[in-house]
Amino acid sequence: MTSTLYRNGVVHSATHPFAQALMVEAGVITWLGDEDTADQMSAQQTIDLDGALVAPAFVDAAADLGAPADLAGAAAHGVVSLHTLTSPGRSAADASATSLGAGGHAQVEVVAYETGGAGRRGALDLEAVSDDQAVAAVVSATRAHRPVALVVGTAQSEQRALRALETASEREGAAAVARAGHRLVGLRSVSAETSAQVARLGVRVTFVVPDLPLGSAAAAGLAVSLGGFSSDPWGAVLHAMTQEPAAERVSARAAFRAATRGGWRAVGQDDVGELRPGAVAHLAVWRGGHLGVQGPRSAWSSDARAGTPLLPFLEADDQRPVCLRTVRAGAVIYDTWG
Repeated sequence: MTSTLYRNGVVHSATHPFAQALMVEAGVITWLGDEDTADQMSAQQTIDLDGALVAPAFVDAAADLGAPADLAGAAAHGVVSLHTLTSPGRSAADASATSLGAGGHAQVEVVAYETGGAGRRGALDLEAVSDDQAVAAVVSATRAHRPVALVVGTAQSEQRALRALETASEREGAAAVARAGHRLVGLRSVSAETSAQVARLGVRVTFVVPDLPLGSAAAAGLAVSLGGFSSDPWGAVLHAMTQEPAAERVSARAAFRAATRGGWRAVGQDDVGELRPGAVAHLAVWRGGHLGVQGPRSAWSSDARAGTPLLPFLEADDQRPVCLRTVRAGAVIYDTWG
């Protein structure tokens, strides 16, 4: 059983906010704790973090994938999973079969929502189909227990998507629609009426950079994911804190959770995306700048005694945190340590 001990760093964990080290064994996090305890532990590999941050890895929940090189680029930015909403020229099964990339590293996971719904998951562009086609696709997918990502770009297409979901709910039942795991992708705003419908139907929501109405979603209690940020995930977090209108701004932690754990919840994996004992080891190691607790208007505190997991302090003119290592299910998919 392979094991790696990461120590002498800062671990972003809600369950262990003061952790300085963690152990990964056979792809699973088996321990988090302090340096004193780490002194008593042994592993096949020990990584001295030298103060670096270990945090949950990013999930781009609405990516467009072209050449395989995009996988390496995503991994270099701390991304372990890409949800593609159009066919990337190969099925999800093909992507999984290609398990090794450059240097023998495992690749970023590709979760394909193929146009037309040819695979297990379907993507439906509401700008390109009729109302009847949208209803038929959602009803068929609901009956087959398959999720559909309904991609919207305007207020009109948003309403058409919601009508299709409502019709599916009337025909198949609200519980069946919720179990299917359908998603609305690309909402540019979230009204009280839309929030109520989404919550009642059990539909998941993915916002795509730069349109991140996270403040409205948080006020409505919606669980959301983020997409379109593979080349600059920390930029997406910064944008969520500083965007206009100010009412849509959220804290760094809220944006980070939407860009990490939110992506797993979007595909029904509600217990993935955090650093805690027993969790799958999807993580990234970061170097750069101060660590603190940053609010939606850039107010921040570095007082670790508060027990809030720390994140890099982000400013528009500062260099983004640098990814040192990306790990998916315990396998290193990007590494600067050799």
